[in-house]
This record gives sequence, C-alpha cells and structure tokens, in this order.
Amino acid sequence: MGAVLFDMDGTLIDSEPLWQRTEAKIVASFGKVWTKEDGDTLTGHSLFDSASLMIELKNLPLAPEKGVEMMVANMHELYAGEGVPWIPGARELLSELASAGIPTALVSASYEILVHDVCANAPKGSLEVMVTGSEPNMRQKPSGDPYRLAARRLNVPIENCLVVEDSAPGLAAGQDAGARLALVRSTEVPGIPAARFDSVGHLHLSDIRELLA
Repeated sequence: MGAVLFDMDGTLIDSEPLWQRTEAKIVASFGKVWTKEDGDTLTGHSLFDSASLMIELKNLPLAPEKGVEMMVANMHELYAGEGVPWIPGARELLSELASAGIPTALVSASYEILVHDVCANAPKGSLEVMVTGSEPNMRQKPSGDPYRLAARRLNVPIENCLVVEDSAPGLAAGQDAGARLALVRSTEVPGIPAARFDSVGHLHLSDIRELLA
C-alpha cells in the first residue's frame, strides 16, 4: 500500500492572511503601520528571512531571532483561537484517506509547534506523522530529504508515496526524493511532470488511488 505526503502552507491550509495579520500586529506594537504590500514582499521567504525583512523595512529594534519567536507565538495563538484555516476540501480528503486506510504525513519547513497545531486539528487517523523545519541536521526543500524521512517514518517505500505540493521548490523536493507527484495549483511547474489539480479540493480519493496504483 502507498501513502500520501502533503505539504502544508498553500496545499492544505491558507495561512497567508494570518501571517499578514501577525506581521501587522508586531509592527503595530512599535507604533508603525504594516500594509498588504509590505506583507507581499515577504511571501515565499523563509521565516528568518521574513523576520529580517520586516525588521529592515520598518526599522524595528528587534533581532531577527526575536522577530521569528514573536511571529511563531502569534500564529500559534491564532490557530488556537480561530482554528486552522483549511483550504476547502482538505479535511474531507484527509478523512476519506483515513477511512480508506491510506497513511498520510505532513511535511513542512514550518516550525514544529505550528505543524503540530495542524496535525492536531486534522481528522482522526490522518497526518499521524509529521516532518518539520525543526528537524536536526536535515536539508530542507528543494532537497528530497524531508519527504524521504516522512516515508521512513510511515514505513512506506518513497517510490510508493504520492507527494502533494503547491510550489516549485516543494515539487522539486518530491522529485528529488523519488516520489510520485501531484501539483495543486492552477499552473504547471516547467520541467517537472506531475498530475495537476487546481487545488486540493479538486483532488479526490479516486485520483489518489489511480496515482498510487
């Protein structure tokens, strides 16, 4: 039997609006204003780089490490208070996979506490394995190491796993790992063949069975 290895941000959850609110709250605590345009400049960067850019843009009296700590703590509070912002159809798909006995894992470069928040909010029997950006001595995407580790933790050969991603670096990581690939966004990634669906809500159990066959 195969397994499905999901990316988190942009694939299963829509966290970008909450990150923008987090950045605005931190900047406001120093009496300054954070716009959507400011937030857009951070999109796609690592958390450390995002904190560094935020501090530089608004000349905040913070070390990047402290900025990261504040951002993660605020996101954790938002997940706890408002719930995880699942992309429509994501929880339903996870529930169907659990009922079908197909194991799933969550593979993200995000901090462990935030990945754990999402796994804890997932349907019973799903996302029982996670790989995070807090793993010691591990290269992150686009290296295939995170996906290889998830497959080992599930005890499923990586070639029998389907990686579901929404970004080019994430898809490259799945390819590097030797997994089967599904892309959940409206445009293809040049040079990386993958089954494509407009979003995770358009990916169904029958599609996954076919891709794992």
